[in-house]
Parts: sequence; structure tokens; C-alpha cells
Amino acid sequence: MNRQPNCGEMARELGLSVKTVYRVMANSTQVKEDTRRRVIKSLNKHGFFAARCKTQQNVVFNFRTTDFSSRIIIPLMQNLSHRSFNCIVTELEKNRARFEDAVADALVVVWGNEPDEETLQYGKSLNSNAVHINLLGGGGGDISIDSDDIAGGRIAARHFHLNGHSRVMVASALDFNNARDRAIGFLAEMKKCDRNSHCELLEFNYRDYYAPDHLDEVLPERIKRGLDDITGIFFTQIGPAGCAKRLFAKLGIRVPEDISIISYDRPDYTLTDQNNIIYDSVYYDIEEIIEWCEFYIHNSPLMGCKSKL
Repeated sequence: MNRQPNCGEMARELGLSVKTVYRVMANSTQVKEDTRRRVIKSLNKHGFFAARCKTQQNVVFNFRTTDFSSRIIIPLMQNLSHRSFNCIVTELEKNRARFEDAVADALVVVWGNEPDEETLQYGKSLNSNAVHINLLGGGGGDISIDSDDIAGGRIAARHFHLNGHSRVMVASALDFNNARDRAIGFLAEMKKCDRNSHCELLEFNYRDYYAPDHLDEVLPERIKRGLDDITGIFFTQIGPAGCAKRLFAKLGIRVPEDISIISYDRPDYTLTDQNNIIYDSVYYDIEEIIEWCEFYIHNSPLMGCKSKL
């Protein structure tokens, strides 16, 4: 492991005096803003973090309450509460006033509801000193922690290819960034594995986590036209896969005898259901996501020039 440089070494690297580096660390006003940013960027780069005060600090978790989000947020809050953090749960869409009050006094804000850039900027405007962590919502925020969705889509494609599937369908949401990335990775990898493969994209609007009702309209219409020789469907989310399972059971379509399914989620969600439909699933390690988020809550970047990770 490389040794962490001291202040003198960083000063020489930046072409500054040691006194200037110390002034930035002491938050002195006697330093030009561009110099301050250079020093803070170097401190973050070399692994220096903002000092913690000994009083209890507030961490705000803004997320929609679903079984999936709870699997990440609740264990994370439990871990933090044992380390004297005060965890506050909010949902901006339901109670804006509670969200604003909580963020105003927060050390860290964890976004677990796929916020868009406008929403993130609104949160930052309430407390520019807080570190905003975008958890599983794609890019944006001071720190973004997410799975590699394009890689996940590629894994699904390779699995289909290795099992002899060359005519497949991708069912993916139009309004969900992670799902789009999974579809992109899948389509690209299928063509890479077999340039003669046939991939159909079935798009829909994802209105609700557990009941994507637009798919309930789109998929039956597609099945009425006949699936021809399509042998597999990749669902980029667990909710749509659940809708398809119920529909297939009603129509007497057997999985995997008549058609194969790959979903994108935890295996303990998707291996089987009440209709005894079994299918494969691409998933990522939730424990690793929790550990990374906890690390950056404990070790927030120095303020003023936060590094995007």
C-alpha cells in the first residue's frame, strides 16, 4: 500500500508553501479560491477526509419504501446507529416539509429513489455543506454508488448465447435509467456473441415498482401477434418479470419449457414463485453496496471540492 503523503510533500507537488496547505486545512479566508480548490482536490485524491465532530450527526435517507430499497437502507441505518449516527427517513414526494427540515441539518443525504439532476440540485440548495450520496440511481450527486448495469446486461446476453438462444426479446422501461443501461449492454453483447442473432426490444413505461401496468397492456398485445421463434426474454427489472410470470401462467405458457426468462435482481427474489415458475437472474452484491455507502458516510470527502466517484 502506498504511503499517504504529508503536507510538505503535497505542498511541493502543488508548487505551494506548507503554510498555504495548512491554511486551507484550517479553513482560513486568507487563501484564493482557486488555490483552495487545488489543495482540497489534492487532499481528497490522497485519502484525507473531513474531520468528524464528537456530537451525534444526522444522516438523511430519502427513498420510496419498497421491499428492495428496505433490503439496503434498513441494514445500513442499523450499522450507522451503532456508531452514534442519527438516521432520519424522509420521502420528498410525500412530505416536502419534513424533507427540507431534515436536510437543513444533515451531515450526509443518501438518495435511494433514483433522483434526477433537478431534484439533486434542489437537495443541495437546502444544505450545500452536506455530502449527497446517490445510491443505485445512476450518476449525479457528490458520490454515486451503483451497480454496473451495462455489465449486467452483457452477462444476461452471454448466458442466453451459451444456452443456444439466438432469437430473444428484451422487455425494458423507457423511463428508468438503470433499465435502459441493462438493455443497451444486453443488445450489444448479443450481437457481439452472434452477429446473426435477432433481438427485439419491447419498451414500456414503468409507472409503479410492483405493478408496471403499462407492461400488462403491451406484453399481451405482443403475445397475440405470436412470439414466432423467440425462445427467451430478458426482463431488465424484477417487477416486469413478475407481471410476465402471472400472464404466462394465465395463458398456459410454460417457463422454461416454452420460453426462457432471465431477470435482473437478487436470486432470493426471483428463483421461484407461487406458480412454481423458475428462471435465472442476474444480480449484484447488496452487501458490497451497503459497505461502500457506509464507508463514504464515515469518510466524507472534504467540502468545497468534492470528488465524483
